[in-house]
Amino acid sequence: MTTATGTQAAVRAAPDRRRRSRFVVDLATVDDHAAIGGLLQQPLDGSIRLSLCRDPDLRRAAFVEGDPHHLFVVRDRINESVVACGSRSVRSMWIDGALRRVGYLGMLRRDRRLTGYGHLLRDGFTMVNRTRAADEEPYDLTAIVSDNIPARRLLEANVCGLPCYRPLCQLVTLTISTSGRPGRTPGIEVATEAMLPGIVDCLQRSARRYAMAPWWTMADLRSSMRCRGLSAHDFLIVRRKSRVVGCIARWDQRSFKQAVVDSYAPPIHRWRRVINLGRRLRRSFPLPPPGQILPMAYLSHLAVEGGSTEMALKLVEAARRTDDVSAVILTLPHHHPLIAKLGRRLRPHLYRSTLYAVGGHAPVDPMPPLGTRCPIHVEGATL
Repeated sequence: MTTATGTQAAVRAAPDRRRRSRFVVDLATVDDHAAIGGLLQQPLDGSIRLSLCRDPDLRRAAFVEGDPHHLFVVRDRINESVVACGSRSVRSMWIDGALRRVGYLGMLRRDRRLTGYGHLLRDGFTMVNRTRAADEEPYDLTAIVSDNIPARRLLEANVCGLPCYRPLCQLVTLTISTSGRPGRTPGIEVATEAMLPGIVDCLQRSARRYAMAPWWTMADLRSSMRCRGLSAHDFLIVRRKSRVVGCIARWDQRSFKQAVVDSYAPPIHRWRRVINLGRRLRRSFPLPPPGQILPMAYLSHLAVEGGSTEMALKLVEAARRTDDVSAVILTLPHHHPLIAKLGRRLRPHLYRSTLYAVGGHAPVDPMPPLGTRCPIHVEGATL
């Protein structure tokens, strides 16, 4: 995780605007982490308002999200308080036949009392570009919750001085209730350490079929930082003879990253007990009371040979057979055929967001060309 050091003077050099503004965009220091944690606890807008926390240490989640990981803050020059934050993490992705290094913009939060911050957005993106290495793509990815209409209107308007936001696809995050009945599924095995090479091979074969697909290596899967909290035994696999042809992992990240229910929209709040009664009758995940950490795990590292929807469905159904958590979460592009099958069989709660490519400067410097001939696939567990 990158914070401010003496060797990063070029990155920290901010635009001239900082000399006439009360606020300044800067690289974060360790001393800023408590204030950033407070900003992250501010809920995201939507019908279910969630706080996405990074306790007990921001750095634990940072290495999962990418390397390098740059953390930015907007600082009040009068009292040195942190009033906004954001991050850029870099990942290796397979995009239309080539392995590329692409940044992801996340953790974007601001104090709700901060207004008139258009120039801070411009300064922030200037700082982001200063962290871009020569081997990295000239654009970044980011996702915005579809319910966040004000943010989408502003950023999609291509305001002069801000980068272009190009929508790539809608993402659907499915919250699937677990069955609470651990057990074996015919044809599916719990992986062992010796099976990791086959899993990596399966993941890499699958990645070549997609755009924006994460490129997992053996070093990644064995890293206590890149795959914190994930072990070989968290993988379920399908083998034909000795070859791994399908895999999925159940990744519990609550030890370093939590989703906390802050509140519900008034209709949901008013009728939550009734809603939960219906959800229990359907064996669906109940809506927890505000203030509770969602007892959930991510379904990650999903790969199936030939894109078989039936095999993917079988893996998801096997992965939900656990009593360790109440729900598992899977993120897919909206056009994925697995969404309809899971909707009919498991009745998940759907949470929609939009994936964007961010780059160039509106209106004179348009977004550079993107290689997206292949279907898009992202790893929700690392967003």
